Amino acid sequence: MSITTGRMTRRDVVTTLGAGLVAGVSAHFLTDGAGSLLRLLAPQRPAFLDYIDEKPSAPALNNVSPSAKEADKAAESFAPRLLGANDTFWLVTRPYMAAVAACEGTLLIGKPNKIDPYHTAFGYRELTSLADHPRQLYPFWDSVNHRWDATTAAGAFQILESTWDDAHQQHHYWAPGDAFSPENQEICFCYLHNSTGGSAELMDGVQVLNQHITVSFDAFAKAMKRDGQEWASLPYSEIGKPTGQSTRSMWQAWTWFQWALWAKCGYRRAITHPVGVNVPRTDTLRWRPKKGRMHWGEDYATPMNTPILAPENGRISFIGEDDGAGHIVCFVPEGYPELEMVSFHCTGKFPHPPGTLVKRGEMIGYTGNSGIGTGPHWHVEIRIDGHPMEPRWYLGMATWFKDKEG
Repeated sequence: MSITTGRMTRRDVVTTLGAGLVAGVSAHFLTDGAGSLLRLLAPQRPAFLDYIDEKPSAPALNNVSPSAKEADKAAESFAPRLLGANDTFWLVTRPYMAAVAACEGTLLIGKPNKIDPYHTAFGYRELTSLADHPRQLYPFWDSVNHRWDATTAAGAFQILESTWDDAHQQHHYWAPGDAFSPENQEICFCYLHNSTGGSAELMDGVQVLNQHITVSFDAFAKAMKRDGQEWASLPYSEIGKPTGQSTRSMWQAWTWFQWALWAKCGYRRAITHPVGVNVPRTDTLRWRPKKGRMHWGEDYATPMNTPILAPENGRISFIGEDDGAGHIVCFVPEGYPELEMVSFHCTGKFPHPPGTLVKRGEMIGYTGNSGIGTGPHWHVEIRIDGHPMEPRWYLGMATWFKDKEG
């Protein structure tokens, strides 16, 4: 009988021990009853592999564009049930994979992906084969040292040839088929995500309340910082600075992660646009170089006293006033306590006090010009766990998705 420890047989274990050590080990410990010793001597199986064994077959990067058709498929494929540890792990890790791929530039969230992320080489080149890591050098301009350099980065997560080979030397658990298959790219991602400590940081911030999954911003930011040891494009990564590789901002990564999480968990839904889908947007979430500060929301060109409507059922969480933001009203959707829509520069006339439950389409305030501004407009911020994401992803659900009939 062959004792199996992970994918290592008893013969594999004995071979790795070396002749001298094997001679000193009693035959008793090499019997079928000594599985615990053999497991101790064998390479440790990473905990995340328990999840990989049971993970869905579809690649992680599906269903992350704002296409209503794709989102409907994602929602239909998510069958509500009691969430176990495996479900929670993959429902969080796969959107995180999507955020990393978006930071690396292989996944264009909100845009057509002309090249499948798993078939993407550095510089948005297409791989014709996944039989193995392409092992090619791709040139790029080093803007810090003002010279040409090259990289072997390839696949959805832009894995270097040396990183790929090191992972295969250190680990023995891989999917059958093409060596550089989407599944093996994901497994390699998990090895790296686990080795940096990013996986532990991310999962520490996961909460499941009434079957609703949330992830804290602090946990996400800590995971991104740790994974910045492997991926130069991630926020605050130090390894990309010597060659001038651009790094993404944390709010961009947070936005992409949340949008992918909503897709994976079936949270994308039809809403009502608070000021109307035809009102032009005049500014976005961005850095304002002339003012030397961030603009943390979006502006819409609304006349004075334009009604602000509740996008969905929820409650008024706060009403207040600030010197710069003027009169403020905050709204929290029912069932999504981590999300808050904040409206600035209101008139100060609010139809409901804080704590009031309101229905979708019910008025919650009026646009104005209070505080510091250049004229009447609606400034809106969308915050998840108190931290901003791009409002267009939430507000866009007013046009991307339709109410289900019946």
